[in-house]
Amino acid sequence: MVGSRPGGSRDEYCFPDIEGTPGHNGWWVPPIHVSYVHSANVTEIETWLNGSWVPYSGPFNITKKGDLSSPFRWRYRTIENGDEWIYGSAQWTFKIDWDKPSVSIIIERRGFLLWKKCVITANASDSMSGVDCVEFYLNGLLQSTDHFAPYQWILCPVPRGHTLTVDVRAYDMAGNFNDSEKTGSCAYSNAFPENPQFNHPFLFLWTLWRDLRDRIMDGR
Repeated sequence: MVGSRPGGSRDEYCFPDIEGTPGHNGWWVPPIHVSYVHSANVTEIETWLNGSWVPYSGPFNITKKGDLSSPFRWRYRTIENGDEWIYGSAQWTFKIDWDKPSVSIIIERRGFLLWKKCVITANASDSMSGVDCVEFYLNGLLQSTDHFAPYQWILCPVPRGHTLTVDVRAYDMAGNFNDSEKTGSCAYSNAFPENPQFNHPFLFLWTLWRDLRDRIMDGR
């Protein structure tokens, strides 16, 4: 946990102390705690939250998410000032992302004869901080990391006669991550979608041309 005090003028009697966990790229991940450090003569503290003054009775969590770059406001009373409120403010520098990215796997088998391959695509999204990258694992071993959509990894050549476990892990810009897994055989079994049937004389040539084109585009 890292403690910090919002920037701005620190008051002599009362100021907030913020503790949280830094994520990546300037984002923070929950929980974010707020407490106050104050002198013994402070009798009452209130925090401006969600459009109203909320009495402070002890440390509390920040429940908002997103960009919180706005003034943080509080007020307090002291023995010397009686019922008169003393106001303080500081500038937030927090961007908070509570949510994991969503991710799923699509495995498409392509190829014919010598050009068989599996194209593993991860559908990843994150509505708050955005997707940073997607990692691809085969049987628990990291194979590739893709930072740009569409997030893909091509398995070529395709292992024959083996059961494979393909995992993807998507990270958002804050460092939150989520996993998805699919187990089966890429070696043209019923575990993954079948290739089209060659029930037309020109379909064979079309498929062979498409696979050759993909092979050249993939640099294989």
